[in-house]
Amino acid sequence: MKAKRWQLMILLLCCVGIAGTGCRTTTTIDFEEPGGTALVMGSRTYQFPAQMKLPQRTPPGTTVGGRDVVFIIPHAAAPERQVVAKGLLYVYKVQLSDVDRLARNYFRITSDKIQSLLEGAAVTIEGLSADGAKELYRVVIGLDRENAP
Repeated sequence: MKAKRWQLMILLLCCVGIAGTGCRTTTTIDFEEPGGTALVMGSRTYQFPAQMKLPQRTPPGTTVGGRDVVFIIPHAAAPERQVVAKGLLYVYKVQLSDVDRLARNYFRITSDKIQSLLEGAAVTIEGLSADGAKELYRVVIGLDRENAP
């Protein structure tokens, strides 16, 4: 009788372990603008436009588990110069609806955000679900003073 309980307990733990390590939920982000921008994340560099599936690893409403990112943005007034911004990218753990999975989640650094960076401000860019009810990702960046234009 004790052997059956142990077998059942082991089976239950295995099932919980498999369920917990199943497929990770990801959010697809289309990094679009400005064209020619380079995104450095980890040891990889991506050129805009780029589409990436990123694992959801930050609890909603928190700033835990952000990824270090660097954006190298072509300077609009002087293409030979670059605006270098660094910060954190948070991809939130949210339940995605079928519509959310099909929708495109565009990431754009607008000209007014670039101007704010050049003026020394920190910039936040957020991506919302298709219905606007859930925050999918957040990027908080500031001008890299060591590489400022």
